[in-house]
Amino acid sequence: MKKVIKSFLICMLVIIAILILTETGFRLLGTKPSGTPPYSVNFSSPDQLIGFRCYPNSRWFYDTTPSGKRVERIFGSTDNKGYRPLVNNSACNNCRTIVVLGDSISFGVESSNDTTWPEALSKELSSHGYPYKVRNISFRGWGTIQESLALEEYVQEGGKADYVIYLTVANDPIDNISLVYGMPAPIIEMDVPNLQLVEPKFNDEFLKMSQKWKLEKIVRRSAMASYFYKLGGAPLPSEWDPLPIISMDKNAYRAFWPSGTTFIESFLESMYAENDRAELAQKAFAYGLKRMKQTTESAGAKLIVIPSPFGPLNRKHSASFKELLGLSDEQFDSFQAKWISFNNAVKQESKKAGVMYLDVFPAFENMEYHQYVAAPSDWHYSSEANAMLGKYLSDLMLDKNLIPVDITEKE
Repeated sequence: MKKVIKSFLICMLVIIAILILTETGFRLLGTKPSGTPPYSVNFSSPDQLIGFRCYPNSRWFYDTTPSGKRVERIFGSTDNKGYRPLVNNSACNNCRTIVVLGDSISFGVESSNDTTWPEALSKELSSHGYPYKVRNISFRGWGTIQESLALEEYVQEGGKADYVIYLTVANDPIDNISLVYGMPAPIIEMDVPNLQLVEPKFNDEFLKMSQKWKLEKIVRRSAMASYFYKLGGAPLPSEWDPLPIISMDKNAYRAFWPSGTTFIESFLESMYAENDRAELAQKAFAYGLKRMKQTTESAGAKLIVIPSPFGPLNRKHSASFKELLGLSDEQFDSFQAKWISFNNAVKQESKKAGVMYLDVFPAFENMEYHQYVAAPSDWHYSSEANAMLGKYLSDLMLDKNLIPVDITEKE
């Protein structure tokens, strides 16, 4: 038996040595690993608790068009937990901590690691002498319930928090009761009066995709594997693929969104619409908010809810937005009214739950549409908008004396 084990170990060592030598040979001959694929390929991973989350140690780039004037490539990544990495005050061991919950707006695919709005908030507070770490545990596509579960996991694993800030977006309530991007999510059971959570629903296609992504990530790290993978006809580019952007040409934009008003109507049908689906979404939102509050208080922290300052608030600064979507003044007023209605609904739900609400809704009121979006085809925030939101929220927190005066100085 010992001889068999010994022979097996020798064979394994020989195979490993051959693989190392072959890999070295491929690299010396100029063949390079394909590298990490873009986020549209490798971003999401099934998760038994939350449904799906971001892969740890992901990297990507994104082509943005700041103020619609030029194309600028930004790079981003996640840490070993799948969160956006801490940048500002990352080396400070005794700094107080703010935890940010949210979806793609807070995760900030279109922003570099140091220009997301949570990082902007950290920089602003530090500039006033309050060095806070702002831990961003958001991810795209998450609804209120998934965000509350992510917070529970963070606290259970020993994560610290003095404040938890939840930035809610108009599609969050609907995301609680429907699958997002065809991905599994812990959604609310529609026929259960007390709104119990159901297990995440994983479809077979998504699980197969996940296994494929994991295989490709391994393949892309090896020059030899990349060579044979491409030899077999598999598309493995040697350079990352940029995410597509649409030009500022209004016809191209309207082709991207076939009907601006139809898109807006469906996107905002979350908490203001008078139908059974919207009513359920509202209950699910309240349920998720309640869980957030319980978890926050168990960690000895305070929960703050803020609305997404998403959409121009006055006609003076909405010209490019109206032109892009082809909206009349009346259509724009309807759009604006729905955003304000959603904001008021969030305020009411926060009050019912006994949660602090800070109104950052007017943060972008002096910005043109093309200034606060990352790209014409992308409604997520630009770095400029993130900086504005960080400053606006910092000023609000300071004005309301929410920031402790006995803050530990940064080491």
